[in-house]
Amino acid sequence: MGRVRRTSLRTEIIISTALLVGAALLFITILLIRLGENDRLAEQVRSYRTQSRILAHALAQLDPAAQQRVLHNLRAEESLRALLLVNDTLEPAAGRWSGDAAEKAQVRQFLRRALIQSEPVLELRHPASWLEPSGAEAPGLQVARGFQGMTGKQALYLHFPLQQVRARTLEQLQLALWICLGYGLVLIGASTHILRRAVITPVEALTGVTEALMHGRCGVRVDPEGPREIATLGQSFNQMATSLEQNQVEQRRQVEELEDKNRELSATRLSLMQAARMASVGHLASGMAHEIGNPLSAVLAYLDLARRKGCAEECTDLLKRADAEARRIDHIIRDMLDYAASDTSPAHKAGKDCPHSDPVQVIQETVEMLRHQGVFKQRHLQLDLAVQLPECCIPPNHLQQILVNLLLNARDATAPDGNIQITACAYRETVELAVQDNGSGMSREQQQAAFDPFFSGGKRGGRGLGLFVCYQQLKECGGDIMLSSTWGEGSCFTVMLKRPTGKDEENP
Repeated sequence: MGRVRRTSLRTEIIISTALLVGAALLFITILLIRLGENDRLAEQVRSYRTQSRILAHALAQLDPAAQQRVLHNLRAEESLRALLLVNDTLEPAAGRWSGDAAEKAQVRQFLRRALIQSEPVLELRHPASWLEPSGAEAPGLQVARGFQGMTGKQALYLHFPLQQVRARTLEQLQLALWICLGYGLVLIGASTHILRRAVITPVEALTGVTEALMHGRCGVRVDPEGPREIATLGQSFNQMATSLEQNQVEQRRQVEELEDKNRELSATRLSLMQAARMASVGHLASGMAHEIGNPLSAVLAYLDLARRKGCAEECTDLLKRADAEARRIDHIIRDMLDYAASDTSPAHKAGKDCPHSDPVQVIQETVEMLRHQGVFKQRHLQLDLAVQLPECCIPPNHLQQILVNLLLNARDATAPDGNIQITACAYRETVELAVQDNGSGMSREQQQAAFDPFFSGGKRGGRGLGLFVCYQQLKECGGDIMLSSTWGEGSCFTVMLKRPTGKDEENP
């Protein structure tokens, strides 16, 4: 189906107004001109009748010679088309017959009737319509009047032209049509202006704000101008727009609430999943700890027996180091058992009963242990430690485990010939240790998930528990850890440890 072309409201109103106004003006004009023409025609007929009566009365007082002279003079007048004077036998007394046979017969009939009756005989010929062309029978008035002259009964025939009446009417009609056209244009212009101000402009404004509302801009409003109906329509539209805006605000609020609830549910779901996985890890760690504990105790006993039997100095040093590492494994296993058996949050343990450790000694022992294991091959390690650092509230084995995790992560993040730096300083209430590298760095998403369990961003494919364990162990002792990283430039982990209370120690 083809597209239907629709005209605008303005065009339809203008066309309708123009047709109605034009028809009304044309009808009134034609009516007035027709009435004026009838009045002029009646006036002209009265004038011609008066002239015929005066002329007949004058001819009745004259002898035939004088009548001939008068009629001869009257034939030169343009106001007469025909003039004839006959006696009672219809013989011309002055003038002569003219025209064709039909016209002569008609004139004879006129004269005969005038001789018989005392009243004048009249015949008016005038077009019934202005569109009727002027043919052989031109507009005119024929008058036949009988009278008693000196020589007997006589009849006078006069034919007066009426073209001037029709010409005057046509001139007035033409002038009236031009006046109607001008007035109609003025009226159309005025009506167009009024319609534009009262209808078109408010409707266009309402259309514009409707399109804006359709595109989602609910803040638009229309100025309720124009007639009462248009203003009421504008007010109703404003109320509808206000209601839509309120509904959109309420809808956005509900959507935001739903999104918040969804995020909370997602976070809760993730927390439950992590708790379930951690519970599984705890049960697994508890079982593994029990299984590893027995052979580890045997290893410690064998190492003690070998050290008592006496060996070379080099063997004694190796046995000592092996014994220390085995005991560290034993501490880690016991911590795993304690963590798996804990029913409360570890943060409540951060009290005065938390074991203390010397951070400088733990750092040096950890670095020495990792160097013997070849962790820092093709890496440049730099220590920047204060001369004296106060003790901090954390078990030594926990602090060592934290440092081991951070240093291994730094080693994995750096390329060969990379730099790793350890700094330590003390403040009024805390001791801060920082492990910094110039490795690949971490993205924003990786930084946000770095301390989540089972998240691993390392290149060696770890299990994602190292930083999580560090975070948990620090929280147990009231400490904290912070991460700052720039992609492609490196990372820095800052460990903040609480200082023991009740000791007067000076700040460096």
